[in-house]
Amino acid sequence: MGDLLIEFGKITSEELNKVLAFGIEDNKIKVAMSDPLNILAIDDVKISSGFNVEIFIKSPIPIKNNSCIKTV
Repeated sequence: MGDLLIEFGKITSEELNKVLAFGIEDNKIKVAMSDPLNILAIDDVKISSGFNVEIFIKSPIPIKNNSCIKTV
């Protein structure tokens, strides 16, 4: 899989720190977020990406160093 870059239109910078898109599989974008009940953010990801959204729960602490994330 190559790089994944999606521009989220209505998500605030505070919300963006809580959302991490990390893959696409079977016409679904995989998104880790600290608030999986944030329907507005989920809808924005779906509209911006054009994919159905598969939610994963992550810590509310922002990811500042993505050196631990590898592209396969």
